[in-house]
Amino acid sequence: MRQFAILSSVLLLLAGAVLAQAQMAIDGLDEADLALLNASGMDADTLHFDMSLSASVTGDPTLAMGVELAGSGAFGMDDMGLPLMTMDLEGSSSAGELEDTPAAVRLRLVDNILYLLMNEEDGWQVTPLDEGLADAGLPADTSEIAGAQAVDFLGWLESLGLDGFSSGARSDADGMARVRIEVDMGAWLRSPAFAELMTVAGDMTEDESLAAMGPMLGMLLQDLLLTIDSTVELDSGLMREMALNLGLAIDAAALGGGAQAETTEVSLTLSFDNMRYGGDVEVSVPADAFLADA
Repeated sequence: MRQFAILSSVLLLLAGAVLAQAQMAIDGLDEADLALLNASGMDADTLHFDMSLSASVTGDPTLAMGVELAGSGAFGMDDMGLPLMTMDLEGSSSAGELEDTPAAVRLRLVDNILYLLMNEEDGWQVTPLDEGLADAGLPADTSEIAGAQAVDFLGWLESLGLDGFSSGARSDADGMARVRIEVDMGAWLRSPAFAELMTVAGDMTEDESLAAMGPMLGMLLQDLLLTIDSTVELDSGLMREMALNLGLAIDAAALGGGAQAETTEVSLTLSFDNMRYGGDVEVSVPADAFLADA
């Protein structure tokens, strides 16, 4: 779970690496809808929010698990233009027939170093973010993905070519514009664009197995659907809520082993509420942190 939390944090930061351009097109949304989302505060220096994370695996009791976490956090940038992040989530987790147990995730990002606390016994673990990105074949310069741009999902969709696999709808009520975008991630994973991306990633990391993984992922995750719900306040033009949900149903035959159900359903929901812009982001380096294992 430590690796998952680190990966989630990096993805949140990378989401703003490429800003959405005017030529972006999503079926069901016009230029005015996309312009509304583009101008919804994502260029602010700081963003404060309440946050919840929910994950579950259901269907096969041998794989069943659940996580429910809630808390608050903030994105910002320091005087050098590097990203700052603080996040504290608490809740519970479960696995199989075991009772719920307390769970917590605490993150700090300062000076391009990610500090992670999963439980008090393990203490704070340290991961240099720039080294981690470089090891993954990604640009180590994070100066352009700081502040509220860290949740610029339109830039993320366009940078990966996902807008061509997306459809959207908008409805306005009570001074709010609500926009839903559905992304057929399964179709994207089966596309030549994703195969090329995996080939490039393999060349950059010198891992030839990545190119072969493309078709395998496309087959295993063919029903993967990403849904993004955004609520923008029309008077201020600021986004106040955003929720991302990944849903997947996997055929038992694809999983092999001792599957006890025809399908296994996986769901992951990440929600940002009460989004507020401006103000300082205070991040301090945790005491007694140590370098995480590779």
